[in-house]
Amino acid sequence: VTLLDPLSDIRNPTPEHFPRVLDMSKFKVREMGCEFKLHYFNTVGDIVDSLYLEKAVVKYLDCDVEYKFVLLTIHVSGKLAVYRSWDRAWTVIDDMPSPYDDVFLFDGRFFAVDNNGRAVTVDYSSLKLTLVASPVFGGDKKFLVESCGVMLLVDMYLSLEAADGDPGFIEEIFEHPAFYMNERTVKFKVFEFVECEKSWVDVYDLEDKMLFLGDDSTFSASAFDILPLCEGSSVFFNGNVFNGEDLGAMQDRDLGVFDFNSGKIELVQKIPEYAKLFWPPPPWITSHERAEDHTGETSSES
Repeated sequence: VTLLDPLSDIRNPTPEHFPRVLDMSKFKVREMGCEFKLHYFNTVGDIVDSLYLEKAVVKYLDCDVEYKFVLLTIHVSGKLAVYRSWDRAWTVIDDMPSPYDDVFLFDGRFFAVDNNGRAVTVDYSSLKLTLVASPVFGGDKKFLVESCGVMLLVDMYLSLEAADGDPGFIEEIFEHPAFYMNERTVKFKVFEFVECEKSWVDVYDLEDKMLFLGDDSTFSASAFDILPLCEGSSVFFNGNVFNGEDLGAMQDRDLGVFDFNSGKIELVQKIPEYAKLFWPPPPWITSHERAEDHTGETSSES
């Protein structure tokens, strides 16, 4: 059993007294989403680096052959890569006007979006790409997420700022800008996919929706369903908020939330109702108490 951080690649060790048997029928579990991670193993079973370290999505095929599936991910080059279970190797698709940011399985089809917001579908049989939405440009990182049966594009805007240092530090920054500059998230824009128009349409009101942007998956929820005291209309994301020294209690996690109505970004730990979604973990994970002693509701991302 491995305990994974909901929005990042961080693996948390199981506590010493973690139960050998975990009966999930004793809990009220709400599945928020699922994600897949590609790992290459060497001959002794250790995880080794690969060219496919980005988010991956999987489509299982309805056929007579068991375990027939297709994988879609982003190659280190920024191009799309497809693996079909009946092939012997990956296929990298050369079409790439701009590097791809995200891949997604929606309505039974593979979608991908590049850094400009140009969206395509991927035909796993012919390995052909079809344009389904024109670019929106603007931001620096694009995410695809499903909410209430609709596919949304979330556009993250980043700003560069210099790390703190002594007066002579500025000269070093100009000589080595990539090393001394930090990226900080400053805002988000959200668009709805309108396939018949091949376009992304601006979303001005998220209502009570909560969008979660992870390293390897995205998902959404209704604030009314999981946090009745909160208004929702927010985007949760991992990384690029403030300096790590401000984080403290949440294990130095740079976890932020963007309020869609006000346009403000805060650390999740500063908003108690939101913070409880992520920290602290349930007592049966962090203590020696038995899981059977805690039958309250929990959320799951598998």
